[in-house]
Amino acid sequence: MTCNPKIALGVLALASAAAHAQPTLDIYAPPNNNLLVGLSQSGAYGVSYASAAEGNLLLTTATATWTNIGGNSPANGFGGNLGISLDGRSVAGNATAANGFSQAARYDVGAGTWSTLGSLGFNGTSSIQGIKEQSSAVAISADGSTVVGRAYFNTSGTTGSVYHPVVFRGGQVYDLNPAGTTQSGMALASNASGTLIGGYTSNSSIGMLWRWNGSGYDTLAAPTIPNSAGVATNIQTAAISADGTWIAGGSVNGLSTNYGGRFTPITFSPATLWNASTGSGLVIPFDHMIDTRPTSNDVDKNMKTSVAGVSDAGTVIGSFVVNVGGNTALVQSDAWIYDQHTGVSLSFDSYLSDLGLGLAPTQHVWNLFSMSADGSAIAGYFFDTATNTTSAFVLHLAAPVPEPGSLAMFAAALPLLAGYAARRRRRA
Repeated sequence: MTCNPKIALGVLALASAAAHAQPTLDIYAPPNNNLLVGLSQSGAYGVSYASAAEGNLLLTTATATWTNIGGNSPANGFGGNLGISLDGRSVAGNATAANGFSQAARYDVGAGTWSTLGSLGFNGTSSIQGIKEQSSAVAISADGSTVVGRAYFNTSGTTGSVYHPVVFRGGQVYDLNPAGTTQSGMALASNASGTLIGGYTSNSSIGMLWRWNGSGYDTLAAPTIPNSAGVATNIQTAAISADGTWIAGGSVNGLSTNYGGRFTPITFSPATLWNASTGSGLVIPFDHMIDTRPTSNDVDKNMKTSVAGVSDAGTVIGSFVVNVGGNTALVQSDAWIYDQHTGVSLSFDSYLSDLGLGLAPTQHVWNLFSMSADGSAIAGYFFDTATNTTSAFVLHLAAPVPEPGSLAMFAAALPLLAGYAARRRRRA
C-alpha cells in the first residue's frame, strides 16, 4: 500500500493545526503605521494604502516589510477600498484601465500585475478631486474569485450619473440594482465564494443582500431587526462571514438609543448581527462602553459604530466613531469585540488584557480596520498619550483546533505517513 505525498502533506498540515499557537501582537510604530484594511490567513499578509501619489502597499508580517504594489490609492476617489484573499495571492483595489479611467482591479501577487475589471460604461469625470473613475473595488471574496464595489451609471437622456452596487465575477460586471432603477448604492461585502453579497441601495433603506443563482444575482429579502417600538428596521450589511451565516453592520439610525445628558441627549447608533440561517438578529450589547459624559457639543451627541469584520463563529469587531478634532478624540474613541456565543462584548483593550497582551496604561486601541476571513487575525490602531503617536498592530490569534473528525482522520493516517517515511529512508 502506498501513500500519496499530497496526502502526507495534508496530514502534516493537520498535525500543525493541532498545535496551539499562542496569540501574538505585532506592532508597527510610526512611520510604518499604515492602516491595514485587509488581512490574509493568520495575518501573514496585509494591504494598506499610503497616499494618492504612492498607491497601495503589501505587508509581509513575518519580516515586517512593506512592498509598494502600485495601483490607484483609494485616496484618488471616494468609496473604494482594498481587500486581500485568504491565501494572500489576490488583492482587490483600483488601477488605471487602457481607456485612462480608474477601474476596480485585481492584483496578482505572484505575477506582480494589476488587471482592471470593467465598468458600466459611464465615462464621466468624478467630482471627487476631479478624478476620472468608472468603478471602485470595496472588498474581495476569501477565495479571490469575486470583487465587489460600485460603478458609475448614466441614465439614458440625462447628463448626471449615480453609482450602482456591482459584482465583478468571471470576467463579467453584474449590476445589482433592480432593472430600470437609477438609485445609487454599493456592494460592501462577500462570503468566501462570492455567492452571497451584502451592500445597499439608497431607495431600499440601509441593508441589502444578493445571492448567486448560477448566471446572475437575485435580490433577497433585506435583513431586519425590530426597533424599540417593535417595527422591523432594515439593518446594515457591511460584513459577511466566510460561510455566509452571519451578517454584521453598524450606524443603524433606526435602532438608535438616546441617553440623557446634562445639556442635551446623546444619541448612540449601535451595531447589529443577523443570522442568515435563522432569519433573526440582534443589536450588539455594548452599552457599558458608551461615553455618556454630559456635553453640549453637537458632534458628541451622534456617536455611531462601524463594523470591521465578522467570523464564522459570529465574532464581530468594530469601533466607535466620534467626530471631534484633536488627539483627545483618539483616546475618547473605542474599539470593541463581541462574541455571540457568550453574548458578551468587550473593549478591545480589555480583550487584549484577557489574552495576556495588554497594552501600557498610556496606550488605547481606538480603531479596528479588518479581520481575516477565517477570523485568525485582526488589525487596528492604538494611541499612546505618553508619546502622542498612533501605531498600527496585527493581532495573530491562536491556531484553530481541528474538529473531532479531523483528529480522527489524522490518527487514521499516521500509519500511512509512517510507511511513506520508511520507504523514503530505504530509497535514500
